[in-house]
Order: sequence, then C-alpha cells, then structure tokens
Amino acid sequence: MGTTKEWGEVLFAAILWGGGMLLFRRTEGKIPKDVVLIYALGALLFGLVASFPLKRVFSFPLIFIPLGIIVVLLIWIRQKRRLAKTVNS
Repeated sequence: MGTTKEWGEVLFAAILWGGGMLLFRRTEGKIPKDVVLIYALGALLFGLVASFPLKRVFSFPLIFIPLGIIVVLLIWIRQKRRLAKTVNS
C-alpha cells in the first residue's frame, strides 16, 4: 500500500498540482463546485502516478483508487455532454 513517506509525497504533489490548477483557473473568474471536485480527483491521480511507480499504482490494493477516479471522471464527462445536448436542443 505504501509507506507514510510515500503517501505524504502523494498529498504534497496533489496539493501542489491541484492548487496550481485552481490558482490559474481563479484568474478566469468564479470556479464552479464541480470543477473543484474534478481538479481534486485529478490532483490525487497525479499525486499517485508521480509518487508511486506505475507498476505499484496499478497493483491490487491501489488499483481501486485510480479506477474510481477514472470512473467518476467518465461519469462527469457523460453528464456534461447530456446537459449540453439538452440545452442546445
């Protein structure tokens, strides 16, 4: 699963990346709540991939975190497309 040091690196990388993305997005104006959630999940995925070797990220116990993130992102994209279709129709 990883040591405390490795999980600290995951959190540090996630906070750095996610915070940077939100900071740049903030210059555009108000940030929607769903975007904050997506950036947080993306930052966690980035932190995992940056801190653990890919072989360990996709091994049995850790595989559920990246898969869960990817599933949530795909559901979010699908919802956005459906909403865009209904608004355009």
